[in-house]
Amino acid sequence: MVFVASSGESEMEYSEDIYVMDADGSNVQRVTDTRAYESSPSFFPDGKTIAFARYSNRNGADIFTMKLDGSGPTKLTDDPGFYEDSVAVSPDGKKIAFSRYNRSSDVFVMNADGSEPVNVTKTGRVDEFEMNWSPNGKKIAFTSYRFSGFEGLAAEAQDSGTFAPKALDECCEDIRPTAP
Repeated sequence: MVFVASSGESEMEYSEDIYVMDADGSNVQRVTDTRAYESSPSFFPDGKTIAFARYSNRNGADIFTMKLDGSGPTKLTDDPGFYEDSVAVSPDGKKIAFSRYNRSSDVFVMNADGSEPVNVTKTGRVDEFEMNWSPNGKKIAFTSYRFSGFEGLAAEAQDSGTFAPKALDECCEDIRPTAP
């Protein structure tokens, strides 16, 4: 199992690091030990590599991969002005879904090496986050939070037949980046 634990008594001491443990709760091991905040860890199918989000005041928020022994940390995103979080590795390990925030957030999917990030939702003033892949890797479920609040969302759901969470059907088989 992979999880995040917080430590520190004050804002200056506070940190969030990634840990792993056996399913029975034994053999707890720290994977990251930085002054940054690590979150949203997701295993690759090999069980030895994770993708995760890292936030620091100095460098912003980006997506990384790393071996569980702490080796090979690789920064996959580097887009100043954006905050990236909610990481989910596809079942085959070839894609990573994540949220990218500016004024609102959209779901993006990129190759596992960080190349070819594609915005797959493009919804504007809607926050979308907390993705999870279907077992066959052809759908992504995610939370979709509209800024109108619950009453507005319920009315919209009645009118349009949609409601959060949403799922992207067949989203990831043939996505290609579009020219700017």
